Amino acid sequence: MMKEELFELWRKIGFTVSVNLLNLFHKPEKKPLSLNSVLYMEIISAYPGRYTPSDLADKLRIARSAVTQKINALEKDGYLYRKRCTEDRRVYYLYPTEHFKSPTMDGGEKMFADMMRRFSEEELEKFCDMLDYMMESYTWHNTRLDK
Repeated sequence: MMKEELFELWRKIGFTVSVNLLNLFHKPEKKPLSLNSVLYMEIISAYPGRYTPSDLADKLRIARSAVTQKINALEKDGYLYRKRCTEDRRVYYLYPTEHFKSPTMDGGEKMFADMMRRFSEEELEKFCDMLDYMMESYTWHNTRLDK
C-alpha cells in the first residue's frame, strides 16, 4: 500500500471514530454530549483517576478555565466525579461515573470478538504492534495521553 493510501485510511479511521462517538452519545434517554465533551469523557474513562483538570488543560493545550467549566458541566450532568488527592487536598482527580459507559466499549467488544474469530493470534499480535507504533509515532502536539 502506498504512503498516500495509508494516510487517507488513517484520516478516514479518525473521522469515522469521531462521528460514531458523537452519534452514540445522542441517545433519547441521555442528555446529548458534544464531541468536545465526548473527548473529555473518553480520556477520563480510559485513564480514571490519572488526570486533574489542570493536567487535562496542559495535555489538550486548552485554557484551564475552559477545562474547569467543561468539567463542572459534566459533573453536574452526572458523567464524572472528582476525588480529592490524599497527599494534597487542593488536588482533585477525575473519574467517570456509572452513568457514563463509553459506547466504544460495547462496540469494541463486538469488533474485537469478530477480529479474534477472523484473524490468527500472530496476525493480531502484529496488528497490536502496528497500533502501538502508530500511537508512538503519530502524536497530536507531541502529546501522549498515557504518559
